[in-house]
Amino acid sequence: MQLPEYDFRTLSPRDFELLVCDLLREKLNVAFEAFAHGPDGGVDLRSTMGQTKIVVQCKHYRGSTFSELKRAARQEKPKMDREAPDEYYFVTSQDLSITQKDTLVDALEPHISDSSQVLGQRDLNQLLTDFPEVEINHFKLWMASVGVIKRIVQSGIWERSSALMEEVQDRVRLYVHTTSFAVAQQVLSDKRVCVITGAPGVGKSMLGDMLALTYWEEGWQIVPLASHEISKCWDAWTGEAKQLFYFDDVFGQTDIQERLSNDSGATLARLIRRVGASDEKRLVITTRTHILREAELRDEPIERAGLRARECVVQVQDYKKIHRAHILYNHLYFSDLDRGLIQDFVSKKVHLRIVEHANFTPRLIEQTIRQEESGISPGPLATRMLNALNHPVLLWGPSFREALSEPARTILMHLASFPTSGAPMAELRTASKREASPIEYRRAIAQLEGSWIRIAQGIPALLGLVVTFHDPSCRDFVLAFLDSEPEYVADVLNHATDGVQLAQILAYARPSRTNVELKYPGLDSAIRHDPIKIAGLVRAAWERGSDQQQFVATEILQSLLESSSVFDLHIDGWIADQVLRLPPVLSRYHYPDADSIRALTDLLKTSHKVPTTVEEFDSCRQLFQDWCQCVTEESEWDHVLAFKTWVEECVGYRPDSADEEAFRDSFEQWLDSEFDAILDSVDGRDPANGWVNHLEVVSQRYFSWTQFESAFQQVRVRINEKWNDNYEPDDTDYRAMRSSQAVERGRSEPSSKTRLINAINSMTEAQRTDREIGQMFTQLS
Repeated sequence: MQLPEYDFRTLSPRDFELLVCDLLREKLNVAFEAFAHGPDGGVDLRSTMGQTKIVVQCKHYRGSTFSELKRAARQEKPKMDREAPDEYYFVTSQDLSITQKDTLVDALEPHISDSSQVLGQRDLNQLLTDFPEVEINHFKLWMASVGVIKRIVQSGIWERSSALMEEVQDRVRLYVHTTSFAVAQQVLSDKRVCVITGAPGVGKSMLGDMLALTYWEEGWQIVPLASHEISKCWDAWTGEAKQLFYFDDVFGQTDIQERLSNDSGATLARLIRRVGASDEKRLVITTRTHILREAELRDEPIERAGLRARECVVQVQDYKKIHRAHILYNHLYFSDLDRGLIQDFVSKKVHLRIVEHANFTPRLIEQTIRQEESGISPGPLATRMLNALNHPVLLWGPSFREALSEPARTILMHLASFPTSGAPMAELRTASKREASPIEYRRAIAQLEGSWIRIAQGIPALLGLVVTFHDPSCRDFVLAFLDSEPEYVADVLNHATDGVQLAQILAYARPSRTNVELKYPGLDSAIRHDPIKIAGLVRAAWERGSDQQQFVATEILQSLLESSSVFDLHIDGWIADQVLRLPPVLSRYHYPDADSIRALTDLLKTSHKVPTTVEEFDSCRQLFQDWCQCVTEESEWDHVLAFKTWVEECVGYRPDSADEEAFRDSFEQWLDSEFDAILDSVDGRDPANGWVNHLEVVSQRYFSWTQFESAFQQVRVRINEKWNDNYEPDDTDYRAMRSSQAVERGRSEPSSKTRLINAINSMTEAQRTDREIGQMFTQLS
């Protein structure tokens, strides 16, 4: 077996001690007691078996040298003289040579008489080979290792670039295990679908990444998709393969208006049904709680999908004081901050105020430290962190207003006008460069990268480099700033490079379909100030066009149509003209949206915009074919056929065999998905056959009864096979269930005496926790 090559840099000192504890327990076959961090009298681990006392000291700190390790060993000698162990082990994460081991033996004798009692990096890797179950249990060790990242990228079963995987690696090091992980794992195992919700910045994406990494290690293919790529799940779906589909911020990062696709709710609901009925598939979804609730109100398919039954809510309250302390500790320990700055932070003894703060979230801790690393926010770290917790919305304010250059601020304001999937670097430069010289612009990008923005290769690759906000809170702040400064809104609109930007800003300004209260009243006011000018800007930006605009042309036009109605832009006729000018072959990188196509085809009919040229007819033909491919609801077929008939009557065209075959193939694919839904979600033979009978009637509206005769026969055979031995619970089963529930309710209500004992134990535990936290941060000093 090949020896692993861990350097253990991904572990904090506490993680390292727990790993050593488990390895030596297996090696020596004894149980060890682990002690808190800090001044430990030379003892990190201790075992007392009969008359034999075994003591273990662990030494692990980032960037330490052998000279520092040797000095630390000499300092341990007097402590061991007092402790007088029968056996003593000195363990370090450094890679030691034979000479270095002998040096440490000399420094620690007589407590160490043999170099086998000094364990270095290679010794630990050998123990991990000898006891592989220890490696599996310490997931932070392998999840964040360079070897695992390379395996993920090279294997092709997790479609992420090496840059994005390195970002995941960094996040794993910071991860602190809480009960949320076990809950999410259980939900995912039991229901195959887990919806991770919570407030901004509480760790939803981190938890989603941990679940995905865990399943990847078990051999599952990970299929990560963005909110605008929901329909791609069907291309990725592979028969019996074990697959985990992962949608981070599925309904938008900061606002549901960011979701370009209007029919993604139906697609997601269908995916939930399919995954829920398959042993080989899993689905992980993350979303802000308020966005999920709005999606349920807005999309009936989402509401029917029963997401709340599969919900794992991540709350700040899930982080106990010790968890918060570990989060703060890990961020400090693994940061690139100067050791002196960290020591100054610890010396101020504000860590307890921070971990007990009502506004504590992992993201606020991460962002203040990242700003310190980037040098974009002045002032002592402890002061700025407390200010960020006291006023979370102001976290980015000092950086934005005082530390950033004007070109950098302009870049961020324009970036907020692009979809959450990001802005192609070339288009962002065209929109935001203004009077900045090339050197000034490059300096502004460099100033932002790593704190405000991230840059990566676009998908598809022809987009080139794509710029996105580093996390949703950056977009939150910039949108709030724009909302308060209408002059800047006008500037962004005037310099937009294509229709994508205009549509996004207008969408933010609109009230949601479920809430008439405006989220961004300043944007609304700025647009209503001069709707004629806004209409002109829309037309001009659309004419300039871009690759990104082409990819989502139907969705952008539909969004502009909705904004035209809200803001009285009076561009409906112009939009209809653009529909007739859509390219005959839309981008293969984008999946059509049925709701958008329906709105645009209805516009053509109501505005009497009739195709009069071959090119306009081809555009309508392409819309029809795209619509067929994305139908999810039975009622849509009537609208699809109505549009087809309208086009044919307008131009006197009779469809050829290719058109009819494409229509038939699309309908057959829809039937197959309905058959799958029947077998996956219906509870019995009779309702299943009833559904099939109804579908047969529907198919005969558009085709002869012989067209799909074989398909209907096959699905009826599958139904009979599935429900041949169907079980139904009887009255006895229901009584047993009710009895069990009553017992569980009784168990869940402790007596007053038990509550008193628990309170006393809790006070004792609180004191132990404060002591451990204090010692933990003393170690950083």
